[in-house]
Amino acid sequence: MPFSRGLDDPFVDALNSLHNDAGGEWWRRFLCDPEIFVAIRYNSLNAYYRGCSLAKITFPNGTIVAETHYKYLVRSSATSPMIAWRGDDFHFPKSWKSGSDAIFIENLSDTAALKRAANRFAGGEKKLVAEILKRHESEVIDVEIALTNDAEAAEDNSVLRLDLAALRSFAGGVEIVFYEAKLFKNKELRAQGEEVSVIKQIESYQPLIEERCNEIRFSYLRVAQNIEKIKGMSDARRQGARNMLQHSTALRVCKEPVLVIGGFDRDQQKGKVWESHYKKLMQLGLGRVIAAGEGKSINLFPTPRGASRLD
Repeated sequence: MPFSRGLDDPFVDALNSLHNDAGGEWWRRFLCDPEIFVAIRYNSLNAYYRGCSLAKITFPNGTIVAETHYKYLVRSSATSPMIAWRGDDFHFPKSWKSGSDAIFIENLSDTAALKRAANRFAGGEKKLVAEILKRHESEVIDVEIALTNDAEAAEDNSVLRLDLAALRSFAGGVEIVFYEAKLFKNKELRAQGEEVSVIKQIESYQPLIEERCNEIRFSYLRVAQNIEKIKGMSDARRQGARNMLQHSTALRVCKEPVLVIGGFDRDQQKGKVWESHYKKLMQLGLGRVIAAGEGKSINLFPTPRGASRLD
């Protein structure tokens, strides 16, 4: 199936009504939390925190429905996982306030508790992406990107997804660039003979991007229109959407994903063993490897455009 993004107008209208409604507190909290990225899919949304989808929001039969995995509803304060069965009843640990309400988060509006629960499932690379997002809030337009709707709908975590899509300016317009983020310790960055796993992964995306170039461009223009209309979207997200719409005729899609590396120190940077691996990574080409020790130091758009060494 093709690559598709964007919400129908009735869905956007319903979200705006929810934003004004007393029962829409959970939605308002998702939108105003700087650590939660509300990603627009094809007639659905995902509220991401460090790569974890706290909720998938859909509009079946004209009603907004938010679904979350039960694992994100288990309170982090429930330190003891063992519940005793004695005779004919469960006996909860004394450290818990009461029964099930001490185990499960009862309201989707409790974003702080949802994030604490999700932290147990957020790996280091997703935390790296979150740091990059914080620095580039007005440029990032999507996260956790599967390049087909079939892959998007798949529950299998083995489905490859690009970590970020962001807007990069050039003379006279902007382009959509995809990024794959890896921690320095990830073995996929190391060469096994002449092959490097991460290079094979990134190169596997290129034919899909080339094939779906027009779909990607059209989809993200629709996403930009949605962001402009959805009440409660951050000023930074609106700024990125307006930039895209203002340059709609000159909007292009970069067909070559960029590798981002983070999470290393000076000693690791200077290591002789790493140097040989780094040279292999440069097979990707000029401007396609960006690295910095910490995510907050990563610039997705180095100037002048070129390969960024580990610094």
